[in-house]
Amino acid sequence: MPPLSTPMAIVRPADPAELNAVLEVLRAANAEFADVLPAAVFAAYLANVLDIHSRLAVSELLVAELDGQIAGTITVYPDASHEGWEWPAHWAGLRALAVAPGARGHGLGRRLAEAALLRVRALEKDAVCLHTANFMQSAVPLYESLGFRRCPEYDQEVSQLFGLGAAREPLLAVGYSLHLRA
Repeated sequence: MPPLSTPMAIVRPADPAELNAVLEVLRAANAEFADVLPAAVFAAYLANVLDIHSRLAVSELLVAELDGQIAGTITVYPDASHEGWEWPAHWAGLRALAVAPGARGHGLGRRLAEAALLRVRALEKDAVCLHTANFMQSAVPLYESLGFRRCPEYDQEVSQLFGLGAAREPLLAVGYSLHLRA
């Protein structure tokens, strides 16, 4: 049996002309969370994730291109304190790792995360951090396989982050970090 062909994937910085395609990937990749989050929380979360234009001045946007189409994205914050989630300034931050549903299963999430880590290492930061949530089922195993460890002191209550007040059932954005220097 001949080997199966695999799609050609390239991870690179996003071009400003591709921002609409990035927004579509973010929208499609996060749509599945509408079923697991309260409506007000999902609406606030999605609006925040889609607000890439306000983040561009303080972050770098990477994309995964699969067979010529934007299929994934991740945001790198050279200074994690600009992310707005109370991270230390001497750390870098990662945010909004997303792969379009139709492009999953090709390792794009891992490739995006690895490319982001290469970028962070080039910046010579002490550590890199991120938030995820338990309902993001493939995220935690990916991050842990890359060496990230829980740092609960940076957990955030999602409803309060989005100005929705206290929730009946708190939903945490759980903190993870990867220390790059001893």
